Amino acid sequence: ERTRKGGLPIRLEHRAKGKVVTVIANVTGDAEGLLRQLKKQCGAGGVLREGAIEIQGDHRNKVEAFLKG
Repeated sequence: ERTRKGGLPIRLEHRAKGKVVTVIANVTGDAEGLLRQLKKQCGAGGVLREGAIEIQGDHRNKVEAFLKG
């Protein structure tokens, strides 16, 4: 789902010890399948938490291109 302004719900969060995580919110449908594909596309680890996908690192551009394509 898109945000109210029409953008994709992708944001960057800073975690403890300087870690950066790309978060995709409002995930519906086959979230586990999407997580697998995004992890492969970005070459990074990730996890599914409370309806949101978290990918380790700053991969906003790759995730947005994947979701639009």
